[in-house]
Amino acid sequence: MQTVSLTKVPKDFKIALLRELGYGTDGIYVTDSTGKRHKDPFSGREVQLEKMMVLPGRSPPVIIEDDPFSLSAYFEEYGETF
Repeated sequence: MQTVSLTKVPKDFKIALLRELGYGTDGIYVTDSTGKRHKDPFSGREVQLEKMMVLPGRSPPVIIEDDPFSLSAYFEEYGETF
């Protein structure tokens, strides 16, 4: 599996990626298919478009914030899958 940093990709690319994954955005936050703001499953905070990480999950992929707590919680639950 290849990893790609989303840090420097254009905002339009991030939006297109989210749409392919069944998500969306209100311009600032990641939203689900109903338009409700998506929450990081580990921290409970709403995920900002500029701070999102897309990681492999069971299905759909896991979208979290790029903070150490969420990332360590992800690895604790899913292991090192990539």
